[in-house]
Amino acid sequence: MDTTLTHAPIRFMPDFTDLDNVTFFVSDIEGDQAELSDRVIAVNGSSSFAPDLEPYIRYSTLNKLWWELAKMLPQKSETLLPAHFYRDTLELKLERANGERYKVTLPYRDPDDLRWRGPGEPRYSGFDLAYSTATYDLYQNFDGKEALVIAWHGFRENLVPDVDRLVDYAVEHDLLDHALIFDATRSRGGSKGAYAVQRLSPKSFRTSFDNLRLSDVIEPFVEEKRAQLKEQ
Repeated sequence: MDTTLTHAPIRFMPDFTDLDNVTFFVSDIEGDQAELSDRVIAVNGSSSFAPDLEPYIRYSTLNKLWWELAKMLPQKSETLLPAHFYRDTLELKLERANGERYKVTLPYRDPDDLRWRGPGEPRYSGFDLAYSTATYDLYQNFDGKEALVIAWHGFRENLVPDVDRLVDYAVEHDLLDHALIFDATRSRGGSKGAYAVQRLSPKSFRTSFDNLRLSDVIEPFVEEKRAQLKEQ
């Protein structure tokens, strides 16, 4: 199998309704082989695909794991999931809202040739685009609702001036007391996240030692260095 990325004509998203049992559902599809919102029961003959594939996915939080897995399930490349997971086609068992289960077999294709039924980019009903930056798009409700939507693109090198612009815009238009909906579901990574949180949140926060795991070698290394310093 070559490393060229191919994609079945279907997309999934995680359902976080039950955080102890995160499931996946059909979020978009080309054609009518399946219905949106149908739940994923099995992939390529495996109903335990989530725990089986977890060791092959890099993630910092469990939510990130589910987002990454949902994105990767319909893709095919030896650089993503283990080769033994793949078949010549993507074989799914899905469940409708009424409990009926059915099977679907989809081909892997060039992702540039796919034409999705859904809107693709997120839409925010009742909100209009105020302005865009490389870091985010700002949507504002102009019908009297005191709410803003930030569609976040990533924590990139121009984050600082872009966030400063956001705060200046909020001050100028008297928006500092508005509710803020922060949509980072399609965000890329980067740096300077602490600066963004500092400007957008009035509450104190910590940037480390919450979910940071220290290596087992740290403590003996520190003790060894302390002993060396005492001997000097």
